[in-house]
Amino acid sequence: MKIIKNFALILALLISTINSSMAELVKAEATTFKNTVHAMQLCESGSSLTNCVNPTTIGNSTAGKTMDLSVRGSAHSFGNAGLIPPGITYTHGQVILSRTFTISGTVVTSAATCKTGGTAGTKAAGGATNNAAEAAQVLMVPNSEDMTTSMNSTSAIVDGTDADPANVEAAHDFVKFRWVLSKPLTVKPGQIPTMTMTFDLSEALEFNDGGSGNGACDGNDFFPGAPVITNTFE
Repeated sequence: MKIIKNFALILALLISTINSSMAELVKAEATTFKNTVHAMQLCESGSSLTNCVNPTTIGNSTAGKTMDLSVRGSAHSFGNAGLIPPGITYTHGQVILSRTFTISGTVVTSAATCKTGGTAGTKAAGGATNNAAEAAQVLMVPNSEDMTTSMNSTSAIVDGTDADPANVEAAHDFVKFRWVLSKPLTVKPGQIPTMTMTFDLSEALEFNDGGSGNGACDGNDFFPGAPVITNTFE
């Protein structure tokens, strides 16, 4: 008998580091969305969005698995659900990702049509928005002390030094994201669930022009957006 447990999360990068009522914020579908996943973990009862208690790692790779998620609804497997110990209840999940994304797409603002493919983003700035033709562009989660508390940067995949919740530090190359499982997961003895991850990229490219607020394709205003991720255990 299959036991199916589904949970969904918003991978809320919340990368808009300039809080301005004048900013124009537009989200659009990413036609290319590549990122490297390095670890998938489950967090025991007592965890929260700011703290993963006794994480059980079910997928771990120094090289990581680079996923191209450009087909909406495409499924990707990562990790070994057979590593989940039976009898332990997990209430949260945590994933460790690279801060670097490769994204392509087009955003229609109030003033212009802005296309990816220009100068790459960095830890300190977004990517240029003035490319003539849509192409893949490197974008990064920027340095910040004001992200969502369900994320933080970390210095290493294993035994790294973590930034405080909501902080992304310049010296760190990885980010951790935590979310609440829609239902607690407890694996029974002899049960090996199958885990998949499905991604919706309809808002995975973000344009945010900060204080200018004119919607023009003339700044470093492209950032990774917020794909909807659904994990399924069967």
